[in-house]
Amino acid sequence: RTDKENHVFPSLFVSKMLKIEEILPRSTKAFKELPYDLYCPSIQSVLLERICKKCNLYFASKVMLKKHQEVHKNDA
Repeated sequence: RTDKENHVFPSLFVSKMLKIEEILPRSTKAFKELPYDLYCPSIQSVLLERICKKCNLYFASKVMLKKHQEVHKNDA
């Protein structure tokens, strides 16, 4: 089986009934969208440093964030 076949998703009804804000820890309320590294123990302390201050996008590395920030310099 491929990885795609192993994934099981809840029905649309169940998905709509879940109140995701009640399931997630309070610390996640600071994010508009949850970073995919949120639960990685080695990254948790630097998550906020990897979010663009202009558009709130999350980047997996500071290098990629710095490269992205050039876009905002060109926009100004």
